[in-house]
Amino acid sequence: MNPEGESIPVALGLGSNLGESRRNLQLAASFLESVVHELRLSSFIVTAPIQCRSGAPSFLNAAAVGRTSLPPHALLDACQAIEMKMGRPGNRARDVELYGDRVIDIDILLYGGLSLADKRLILPHPHLRERRFVLAPLAELAPEWRIPPHGETVAEALARVG
Repeated sequence: MNPEGESIPVALGLGSNLGESRRNLQLAASFLESVVHELRLSSFIVTAPIQCRSGAPSFLNAAAVGRTSLPPHALLDACQAIEMKMGRPGNRARDVELYGDRVIDIDILLYGGLSLADKRLILPHPHLRERRFVLAPLAELAPEWRIPPHGETVAEALARVG
């Protein structure tokens, strides 16, 4: 999937609604720079929580793009290690709410043009095409990135979501 030494473009989604969310996103981005080179971070957008408890704080969301030499599952492990380092529970499956409050959430949105689905990872991210709060910051950085398997660009997906 990633021949040794090959640098693959990646897109990540970041979100936070606990603590100092702006600082949390900036800190996560700084940690990501150890595994994602040439990292660029989008503007931050505030979004209402979806599928969360009533009265949950708003989320601050951003996208990051860069290049990595890590294979997809190793990148996932690195993202989850950063989440744990920043205070997210170690087992995502044990999160009280699937879409609940969190200090940090880091999702792999795109890994080059790879399509993948296994027990640990689905690429592209399964909800990428549905979520304006993910597409808008990503379009700021990479509007022409084609989303596999159909090849729709990020900008086209954003326009469709409205």
